[in-house]
Amino acid sequence: MCERTKDEPMQEHEQEGGWMVYWGHAPELSEPGRDQYLRVVVLPDGETVWTAHPDRNFRKRVERGEI
Repeated sequence: MCERTKDEPMQEHEQEGGWMVYWGHAPELSEPGRDQYLRVVVLPDGETVWTAHPDRNFRKRVERGEI
């Protein structure tokens, strides 16, 4: 899931220091009628995944224009 999200993100954002944040749909985590999205944070080397977790607020952040 992390590699797919990093390679084909729905959204991406560069943080200070070159860290990248990627969001992608995670059907493995989704329930019927409720999509889940994975947030993956990658170190400035572009390869090392620092953290990854479901992001329940992804849609709200997109609607507010935060990402």
